[in-house]
Amino acid sequence: MHRSCDRGDGLGRRTKVSGLALAAGLLASGTAAADILDVIEPTSFRLSFDHVPFDVPTASQRIRIRNTTADQASGDARWGGSFLVTATGGSLGPGQEQFWDIACLPDVAPGSDTFFDFDWCGRNCDDASGWISIQLLCTAGLVVAPAPELALPRVFAFEASQITVPWTNPTSAPVTITGLSVSDSAFTATSTVALPQTVAPGASLSTTIAFDTTRPDAAATVDVLAGAAVIGRVHVTADMLKQIDPINFGFNDMPLGAVYTVPITVRNSSPVTRTIASVTSDNSEAAVEGLVGVTLAPGAKAGGLLRWTATTLGSHGAHVTVAFDTGRGDVANYSANVVAPTFEVITMDAVTGDGRLDFGTWRIDAPPIDRVFKIINHTENQRLVGCSPPGDPASRFALVTRCPNNISANAGATFTMRLTPSAAGTLLDAIGVAILGGDSAPRTFAVLLTARIVDHQLALSASQLAFPDRLRGETVRQTVKITNVASNSITVPVAVTGAGFALVDPLPLTLAGGASGDVTVEFQPAAAGSYTGTLAIGAVGDLDHVEVPLAGTSGPPMVTSDPGLAFGDVAIGSTGEMTLAIHNLDAARSFRIDQLAIDAAEFTVALPADPALGPGATVMVPVRFTPTSAGAHTARLSVILEGDTTPIAIVELTGQGQSVAHRDGGGCRASGSPGAALALVVLALVRRRRRSPAR
Repeated sequence: MHRSCDRGDGLGRRTKVSGLALAAGLLASGTAAADILDVIEPTSFRLSFDHVPFDVPTASQRIRIRNTTADQASGDARWGGSFLVTATGGSLGPGQEQFWDIACLPDVAPGSDTFFDFDWCGRNCDDASGWISIQLLCTAGLVVAPAPELALPRVFAFEASQITVPWTNPTSAPVTITGLSVSDSAFTATSTVALPQTVAPGASLSTTIAFDTTRPDAAATVDVLAGAAVIGRVHVTADMLKQIDPINFGFNDMPLGAVYTVPITVRNSSPVTRTIASVTSDNSEAAVEGLVGVTLAPGAKAGGLLRWTATTLGSHGAHVTVAFDTGRGDVANYSANVVAPTFEVITMDAVTGDGRLDFGTWRIDAPPIDRVFKIINHTENQRLVGCSPPGDPASRFALVTRCPNNISANAGATFTMRLTPSAAGTLLDAIGVAILGGDSAPRTFAVLLTARIVDHQLALSASQLAFPDRLRGETVRQTVKITNVASNSITVPVAVTGAGFALVDPLPLTLAGGASGDVTVEFQPAAAGSYTGTLAIGAVGDLDHVEVPLAGTSGPPMVTSDPGLAFGDVAIGSTGEMTLAIHNLDAARSFRIDQLAIDAAEFTVALPADPALGPGATVMVPVRFTPTSAGAHTARLSVILEGDTTPIAIVELTGQGQSVAHRDGGGCRASGSPGAALALVVLALVRRRRRSPAR
């Protein structure tokens, strides 16, 4: 009979002794110790190496035991972890001692926690045996990271992947950090402050660990140094995302002669624009469509289709390689198991026989969408059917109908799948179906389920409309293309606010799934100045309500004229004439004079035969003044251009009407009949001759 006895000191100390030896001691006079092996040191049954550097053995501590029995004893020692042990070995006679020198050699954080166990027995192991256990503790590092192993953010190539790691000093003394060391050049480690730096007890020093994301997946050890000593250590890993999605995919069983498809996307993870130069497959049964020649901006994705044609029975694999014009492509792996055409899958979507049930694109708040697929059994025997639901609960695909117990020979079973949109993204999942029983081998295959969930159903070709500078009265139009990216039809209300802006067609826009339509906004400023407005698309409060800012500026045409014409004295009933010069100062645009309006009847003007004002041209227009009464006369002549309602120029007209009795010396611009003018000249000559002798 043997049993274990725990000394109950709470330190992990364990001592097992034989029942006979213990009984012998207990049956003694009460003053003698039990005849067993005893631990002389450590008395605490624990050796602790607290916060020691890495990769260098510590000073040793000793374990010493003594044979307190009256008989020979021997045993074996066992230990683990990062400990170095020097043992004396051999057996112990009565009263003899044995010892082991223990040192810690930590190489990983946070160190080791184990036991040193010594199994012993006397001369007759059936009568006396037991074991002694000493706890060994080794805490590695004078500064510690939040965890011994850290993973950097999983990103695509060329994107930044780094973490901030604080190193805390848990000891009771200051620690001076002099440097950092990394085992793999794909990683860098830098301090946020200049080194060396002393870290007080309980304080921390922050470092940044970064990964060169142009390199393959890697792992490294980052060491914190105090001179030559390694006082802190952490293991880091970096796992890169691939540029092809899915990077691995299997079609499972597919019938001979079928053509199955899976949508794939390729992402440009480079910081520069790249073009997909080629997409190649090492298996002629697997081919990719729709990607070659596509140019991708940094971070952009392109969608394609992998088409697998089942022409050969058996299991097959294909490596698909995408190459860019500037290198750094990627490789994806695909597989299929082609079997005899004993069954057929028909999907109730756009392509019925491609083994894929496509739900299309839906907005995130769309109600649940049901789609149906059918399995046709082409054999004569019945088949029991087992269904494996989609494996990813986040995809929100679910089997609505009950999985049937069997499919009769040459009959079919219909399955209804339901998609409940919940989160935006591209969904790829499958439902597994097993056809069992009968004479043929079991067939297990999967119906691929795909869908795209979007935050917004509408995509716009422009997020704002900035109209080029226009002249007052001119009209300019711009168009926004609206695309319905979802699968359901939608009616989109459209409205414009802001003076100077208007919709060419104000009716609501109805778009079928995947269709596009144009909304045209017209800018026609009535006066010079800056204009702002809004093109409102969708109902207020809806996810697809978007307000597109509108902006435009307007100025007057660069057309001027003489500011005024002063006719002077003109006899009543006579007509004075002057010429008005109208200048086009614009070296690029042409204008046409539409109106020349005068607000007083004594002044008249007529449009020229050709009212066009070419770039930089001047048009001379005659203006006449015919007073009907004596005194001062004024008027305003307005020059109005074609397409404008505001005068481009105002000409001030002035003239003085003179009666016949006061005609001397005035009216130099007056005009009358030719006979009257000649009489006046003759009369003046006669008067001049009559006055000559008086000189």
